[in-house]
Amino acid sequence: MKRTLLLIPLLFVFCASAMAATQGQTKDIRITSKKRVKILKYVSPPKQLLELENIPLTSPVSDEVLAFLSKGKLKDASRTLKSEPASAKSLHLSREIQRILAGKKGKGLSTHTVNQNMGVAYHNLFLLLKRGGVFQKSFFKKGLRYYKKALKTDSISEKTETVVLTASLLAAGGETKKAEKLFSETDIGLLDKDFKSYEYLASYYAAANDTFRAVETLKEAFKLRPEQTMIWIAISDDFYQIDQSEEFKAMQKEFASAGEQKKAKSKKKKKVLRKK
Repeated sequence: MKRTLLLIPLLFVFCASAMAATQGQTKDIRITSKKRVKILKYVSPPKQLLELENIPLTSPVSDEVLAFLSKGKLKDASRTLKSEPASAKSLHLSREIQRILAGKKGKGLSTHTVNQNMGVAYHNLFLLLKRGGVFQKSFFKKGLRYYKKALKTDSISEKTETVVLTASLLAAGGETKKAEKLFSETDIGLLDKDFKSYEYLASYYAAANDTFRAVETLKEAFKLRPEQTMIWIAISDDFYQIDQSEEFKAMQKEFASAGEQKKAKSKKKKKVLRKK
């Protein structure tokens, strides 16, 4: 989703500071006496360790984290994540949890954006669990509730984005008829032709099991932001229903090939510049 994963603008890189205690550290050591309790805090690792190029894209989400999330225990899930090796996936997940725990706060953000971001956060956590066969009813309902609040905007494109996200969550939650009706009544031509809009559309098509349209939409997103599209596909749970299809796998190979060609051209250009 998205995301924002789903969702997903990839702001997860910026949550590295929130995860600064994750990599290669031991747990808190508590020294207890009758008079006082002293807690030795984590020592933050170098920021370079948490930069995207230095960590794996994905890593399995532990059963412990999934168990806490399935019970709605976000603080426990967040605390456990901080004790596990960092990856782009875990940073993304941590960001969504922290967004919910922080509540409706966002400096310089409109009320629409804050509500939509909250909806996306719940949406992404719902998809993570749904992928593993767990229907987290609370996350589903809260995601829809925040999307409903986000509809209160004067911007037609913003309202259309939120409707597409709502349809996507409904489809992912099994309410396919509601999702199809809502989406069919939406003029997607009102969306901006930007990466974010393609992200939301692809999320809906995947949730609706429309592999062809999901793939075609992802190709449009790839034209705008190739690297971001590949990272999003790797770390999100938006496409778990279609990612084993032949069409989806072929698209991934196509993207990977294009990425390698771009790297090769970049290296060749650098060599030419060095010679000059």
